[in-house]
Amino acid sequence: MPETKQLNVRIEPEHEALARKTIERLRRGGAAFREALNALLHDDAAAVYLPASEIRSRFDNLEARIARLEHSQTPKD
Repeated sequence: MPETKQLNVRIEPEHEALARKTIERLRRGGAAFREALNALLHDDAAAVYLPASEIRSRFDNLEARIARLEHSQTPKD
């Protein structure tokens, strides 16, 4: 039997099923699954994640900048 280690982690409840499925696939998926998962985790384009709140905040900032630019370019009579 291979050597094992126990991990105790705290994750959000909505990620529990994904974490369990990933661990199970690591146990029985073999080298091909580990290589594919490792490639995904090292692919900067695939692993990028922004929470929706961060995206909304960035859009709000862009809208405010556009509004300031539009206001500053308004012809003055």
